[in-house]
Amino acid sequence: MVLDLDPGHSMEELEKNVGPIPETRLRATTPRGGKHLFFRIDREEIVAPSSSKLASNVDVRSNHSYVLL
Repeated sequence: MVLDLDPGHSMEELEKNVGPIPETRLRATTPRGGKHLFFRIDREEIVAPSSSKLASNVDVRSNHSYVLL
């Protein structure tokens, strides 16, 4: 699962809405200056992709979606 943090995102807003975000060393910077934070989830766990649902400028990429690395 990837949290896609676009420019203008607020970690404070995201954590206020979903709680603390675990640390991950699997990170990438996007060409526009955003960030991708990669997390391992269990095979049985389903995380729905979304766009700006958790917080402004924060997308979730997971089942049936992708990011480029």
